[in-house]
Amino acid sequence: MKSRKAGDQLPRKFFISYAHAEAEERALAAWLREHLIRAGHEVFIDMDIPLGERWAEEIERRIAGCDLFLVLISANSAKSEMVSEEVRLARERGRRILPLRIKFTGYPGYQLNAILQPLQWIVWESEADSDGALQAILRVAADPAATIGPGQTAATAAAPRPAGDVVTRPEPAASRLPRGSVWIDDQLYLARDADVELSRLSAVSGQTLLIEAPRQMGKSSLLQRYLAACERAGKRTAYVDLSGLDFNSYDGLLAGIAAELAQELGISETSTPVISKPQQLTHWVQQRILSSGAAPVALAFDEVDSIFAQDYRQKFFALLRSWHNRRPPANSPWRKLDLALVISTEPHLLIDDLSLSPFNIGNRIRLQPFTPEECQQLNQLHHRLTGRQLDPTHVNQLRELLGGQPYLTRLAYHLVLVDQAYSFDDFMRTAETDESPFADHLRALLSRLRKRADYNLAAAFRQIIRRGRTDDQAAVARLKAAGLVREADDRVTPANGLYAGFFGRVL
Repeated sequence: MKSRKAGDQLPRKFFISYAHAEAEERALAAWLREHLIRAGHEVFIDMDIPLGERWAEEIERRIAGCDLFLVLISANSAKSEMVSEEVRLARERGRRILPLRIKFTGYPGYQLNAILQPLQWIVWESEADSDGALQAILRVAADPAATIGPGQTAATAAAPRPAGDVVTRPEPAASRLPRGSVWIDDQLYLARDADVELSRLSAVSGQTLLIEAPRQMGKSSLLQRYLAACERAGKRTAYVDLSGLDFNSYDGLLAGIAAELAQELGISETSTPVISKPQQLTHWVQQRILSSGAAPVALAFDEVDSIFAQDYRQKFFALLRSWHNRRPPANSPWRKLDLALVISTEPHLLIDDLSLSPFNIGNRIRLQPFTPEECQQLNQLHHRLTGRQLDPTHVNQLRELLGGQPYLTRLAYHLVLVDQAYSFDDFMRTAETDESPFADHLRALLSRLRKRADYNLAAAFRQIIRRGRTDDQAAVARLKAAGLVREADDRVTPANGLYAGFFGRVL
């Protein structure tokens, strides 16, 4: 490749986002960095920065200051918390995002899909595609109006995943790395009290329920099983991911919800309905979904916390409450509607008014960490499927390290017992280091923790770790909602040993 002549174009500042766990992605990120620098551009990549508070500050500063944000999207990075966090930061800062899809054209998940769906992207299948991808990126660097691909966009390749996807897949359950929701047929899924309660509610019509927990506690997995149970009970089901809809206006959101419901329930319209007011959506739902003779329907809204940042949030929540309030009359068609709302409590980190909570109706289900008994049950499930298990002492040590956090616990069991990527001792020794399989999770938490410096969350968490207390009760509420701390016996402590060790080192 020819070197860039002085004056050919202004040098651009690039930020490269990628998943650290895969060697192929690390190698491609390093190759792109080298060749973009050779072309005269400035490139930031976080390979050489130790994981710590300085790392989080540098990430935010570099994203804010970049001209072009290049993100490598693969099956692995699509499930990376930190990649999603960096993409979100790039969108907030108004950076141009260039997606490079690495052997992956599938659905990248709710949050990434909402941002990436309208964008053009580059395909990379092997090293033979590297130079072509580089040239496409350089064209955009030379001309901001240039496109990066041959007219392809994520919208043409990544259709949204169908709700309650219950199709049995041939991939063995034991081979699946536990990232994202747990498939319906996964033999390692651990049913909890919440599963029993939702199974009971699925058999009754006219219910409103709220599933809430911090991130990666199993909300989406539980929702899948609720919708499947509703279908077994003879109900129609509809799934709406609010994070993927148009947030620019309340009218746009309402119209988007109607379109999603029509598609999910197979409703064909002879003409496009006019949905620009909440009353119009209410009438449409009653006439087209809850009409006489129609089977009951379970309507699930996922990512409800996406609405929190909108100034029309109270109007939307009032609409949902009005649907709930229409059920009491004996002949009300609204008795055939079940509402399931799924929310991460973590957005409370970013809400100024802690009293803002529209969810005070219906059945409230809050997911909790795995108990010691459930950790033993998970160990037994792995033994039945793989023939391998941890001894009881190791089960207890792992629970003490992770506090029963479901995602982290399932990942640990998978890496030690299924992939056998670590011995138990090596796993415990590296858990809090930059080489930890938890590093992506910890990076994302650190970034979100620092997002609102005016809350002083980092300082409050540091006090809790070092002194076992803080006088900032508002910070305690937000840290608890994020799953970072717990309260017991009038004491506030880190939620688990991993958080205590890692944040004790970096804060």
